[in-house]
Amino acid sequence: MRVAYLTEKDAAEESLGSVVLAQCAVLAARGHQVLVVTMGGQPAWAPPGVEWHKVERLVSAPVLELLAGCDAVVATHHSHVAVATDVGTAAPFLFVSFDASPVNGLAARAKLIEALRGAPVAVLTTSGLVASYIGGAGGGGPVYVCAVNGAGVHGGPLELDGETLERALLRGLAWHRSRVPRTSTLGLAMIVRDEEENVRQCLATVKPVVDEMVVVDTGSRDNTVAVAEQMGAKVVKQEWRDDFAEARNVSLEHLSTDWVLVLDADERLAQSSQSAIRRAILNPVVDAFLVDIINVTGEVLISGALAHSSARLFRRRPEYRYEGYLHEQIAPCIARTGGHVRPLPGASILHYGYLGAVVAARDKSERNMAIVRRQVEEDPRNGFAHFNLGMEYVRRGDRQRAIKAFQRSFRLLPGLNVSYAPVLLKNLAACLLEDQRHEEALALLELGEQVYPDYVDLALLRGIGLNRSRRYREALTVLEACVEKGEAPAFYMTQVGAGSFLARMAMVESYLGLGRFDEAAESYRLAAREMVERLGGAVASALAKHAPGAAALWETAEHRVENGDIAGAVKAYRQLMDPEVRRELLPTQLVPLWQRKTLLEVLAGDLDAAYEDIRLLQGINANAAEACRLLVDVVAESDSTGDKVLPLAGNGGGAADPAHPGHVGSRLSWHDVAVPLTTLLDAGREMWFARACEWLASGPVEEAELDLELGKLLFQRGWYDAAARHLLASVRAGATDAVALGQMGELAARGGLPADARAFYRQAIRLSPKVPRYWVSLAASYHAAGNDRAGLRVLDLARRCTGGEIIEATRMALEISSRLRSDGQHARGPACGSFSGGWHP
Repeated sequence: MRVAYLTEKDAAEESLGSVVLAQCAVLAARGHQVLVVTMGGQPAWAPPGVEWHKVERLVSAPVLELLAGCDAVVATHHSHVAVATDVGTAAPFLFVSFDASPVNGLAARAKLIEALRGAPVAVLTTSGLVASYIGGAGGGGPVYVCAVNGAGVHGGPLELDGETLERALLRGLAWHRSRVPRTSTLGLAMIVRDEEENVRQCLATVKPVVDEMVVVDTGSRDNTVAVAEQMGAKVVKQEWRDDFAEARNVSLEHLSTDWVLVLDADERLAQSSQSAIRRAILNPVVDAFLVDIINVTGEVLISGALAHSSARLFRRRPEYRYEGYLHEQIAPCIARTGGHVRPLPGASILHYGYLGAVVAARDKSERNMAIVRRQVEEDPRNGFAHFNLGMEYVRRGDRQRAIKAFQRSFRLLPGLNVSYAPVLLKNLAACLLEDQRHEEALALLELGEQVYPDYVDLALLRGIGLNRSRRYREALTVLEACVEKGEAPAFYMTQVGAGSFLARMAMVESYLGLGRFDEAAESYRLAAREMVERLGGAVASALAKHAPGAAALWETAEHRVENGDIAGAVKAYRQLMDPEVRRELLPTQLVPLWQRKTLLEVLAGDLDAAYEDIRLLQGINANAAEACRLLVDVVAESDSTGDKVLPLAGNGGGAADPAHPGHVGSRLSWHDVAVPLTTLLDAGREMWFARACEWLASGPVEEAELDLELGKLLFQRGWYDAAARHLLASVRAGATDAVALGQMGELAARGGLPADARAFYRQAIRLSPKVPRYWVSLAASYHAAGNDRAGLRVLDLARRCTGGEIIEATRMALEISSRLRSDGQHARGPACGSFSGGWHP
């Protein structure tokens, strides 16, 4: 017998417990194959003969493929019961240990019974009390008590009655298999109209896995009916009454199979889905499966695909019927009638109906708009109808009406747990961002993330909004969290790549906005690799095809800049900015890359190419072009040899001569000039950089803004004296932010001014109380002064304001340091010397 145990996220020592490990040891000793699938780690005292599989997520296709080869799957927590039932033909068990008995709490009791009623499984327990409670509550499956010999301790040896355990598993396996059908039939249900081009390809992908195909035609005027019949489908003609649910239900009525698979003509069943579907229709517990729908949007510069899950595979029962004139649904009906609905990892459907060319070729917009307006008129308090109305306005490009419809839908939400609420919030925020209402969108998204913390699309959108507001450092923090979270669960309408390459592409913009080209190039390279991994096999994305080449060119260019090979860097940038390659770049990324190429050409001595670039850039971003022109003129006129000298001071020098070719009458922002200036630094032309800063301070850029941003840039490059002069000038001018204040604190600490350092850190905390590093720096300053007690008080406050691992780790280190000092060991130097220097960017 092959048995698998599922464990929780926590460390295996805590999530398994000694009793479960004893079960694994007993079964392995009796010759059975035992697997432990864990999101934690393998404990040092794990029993021999047991396979350990560490996974990122339990609900995933690889895990289900692994479990499908087992005879029994044992969940060690009630939240794993659903995963165990997904396997289908393997017997699902729930183990309830004596020391974690759910009878000790009403909430735990309720969760346990809910799990057992939703998907009745066999229960293993070492407690007669637990067995009597579960049996009395009527869980639906058998309950087995496995005798334990001896008390046993957590982490230590525990004797278990192996024969009783083995017999319980075999009896549960027999009970489960008695409910598994030997065979089960599957039928395809479709509705079509004028789908001659699509229907053949769709039916070809599904024909190998179904036993019957029913196609309801609602009035085709082309050869759709003939093509469907040639492919072996039964065609039923039905008059169209502007009601998608009615047509769907007609297709269900003409099927005779045990299960139903629903597709549209513009969809294709992924070939890799066949084994998952065949396994699913033998499942004795689940009544409907949510299948991932990958919507190929054609907007390859954004994503290439949107993804969501939908109940497309379900038992054919007379009570299961579709509802809704437009965007019809069957999952609510299945849930109302007590059906058990689960995701189906490993199965996916590709939907091509959102491609721009397809939409333009069809007159669907007017039809859909008429249907959804009818819904709104008949039921004006139907929030879902208003949501659908907003989506139709989005497709028409009518952003103002879309915002109003979404806002109306939001006010009518029956609760935040309804299925369309997350995507409603996302679309409303996206429309607000497009309408330049950045602050409204960002506030809405921040609240949304608190309600739906695993819907990474909201965090991605907030990162993009912060980029558009030029708050690049904040954006980086948000986008890094997106990558850490990974993709959103399948039940959301999510953009493919929101937790991977899309977030990294947005990080590219953040890095470019900060002038950090090497990190931007690295982020683009990682994004390109992830695009190929996630889109290459499923979606014909031009971005996934060309991005790796563009990433390699960019990486080569930056490597040559770093090594002082300006001519080689120019050559690589020219290849990168070739029209065939640059169309794969986002417009927000294109402008800074163009600016960098322009300045590198000047440094390579090719002024003609630089001025031609400025002319081309003028049509895309006039301010960016003007900034390049100014700095190119300054560099071209300069007779500097690029000596590595940096005599920088705070601004306030003499005004520029208006006759100078670099003089401009209009104001520029730091955002316009950051890339050209950074390029001079990266190329080692500090004298030219200093001269350019002098000219910028003479009028083109506001003095306080230039001091602030120059100070932050120079601090990042390690030129602390020059950074201090510019940052102090910005503070005197009243232009500062939390990042600059944190850097001032670091500079004060380096200069032996701990009181000043603490003052700056406190000001930074007031402006950004949720940033952990300012709290850590303040605590470190107290530590350096020998006042660990004050440092611990700071970290206690930080726990409540921000929390996080860095706060806890710092607090632990500070406690150790305090104890060592109290023992008189501080004479050897600070125990936590790494704290004394504060934080580093």
